[in-house]
Amino acid sequence: MFGRVLSLFTVVSLLLLSSSGIFNQLMYAQNADASAPYNSFGPITDYSSALKDSLDSGHVQKGMRYNLNNEKVPELGEGSEANLFDLPKSHTSKSLSPSGYNTIVIGTVTNGRSYLSSDKRNIYSEFKIDVREVIKSPGSSTLAAGQTIEIERNGGAIRLPSGKILQRGSLTESMPQVGKRYALILQYKEDTRSFILITGYQLEGNHVYSLDDDQKSGNALNHPLKEHGGTENQLVEELKKPASPGKGED
Repeated sequence: MFGRVLSLFTVVSLLLLSSSGIFNQLMYAQNADASAPYNSFGPITDYSSALKDSLDSGHVQKGMRYNLNNEKVPELGEGSEANLFDLPKSHTSKSLSPSGYNTIVIGTVTNGRSYLSSDKRNIYSEFKIDVREVIKSPGSSTLAAGQTIEIERNGGAIRLPSGKILQRGSLTESMPQVGKRYALILQYKEDTRSFILITGYQLEGNHVYSLDDDQKSGNALNHPLKEHGGTENQLVEELKKPASPGKGED
């Protein structure tokens, strides 16, 4: 009798948790590996450096890609909201159709920096990648192992003179981190001879973690990356299959 009452209490409790959204967050935390790496909003760069480098000729065209369409939004400064992130475009996994990318590489991040967009209303980040293996190369670029490439992603972090830090980007799209190895799915941009980061996977030998997780529950700023499943070698073999480069996303 006592066992039946306890079971009924357990079911009712789970239903209440589920209706409040707490159950989903508990399940997400339970499924996350305790040793999993956490998301990153990008390298923190002093405003003066981000502004100076953003005005260099090499970054003007890149910075224009991240301008905001709304001219009523003021330039980033002391009065700006500290943390402002895009909501997920959908609650389903990111589609990786071949038309969305033309490059897949394995490499290590050697440097990272955040920049102001050309209109000074947004932030984007740039990373240098030491390429170890090329799985798919754009036809217009002679990309090979041993080269260093630059990749970009919307979002980043700027430190104002007061010490206040402004973070922009998406809660569901993490940035790569310096010193870590990744399988990166990219779109080559001929005009700037750089690459846009579409998505990627952090490689930790027997564990692989997705940089992006559109199904993440809750709005926590800091959360563990979702494990992709399988080993590093299995992911590389998966990415080499031309018909299913994004297979395994869930």
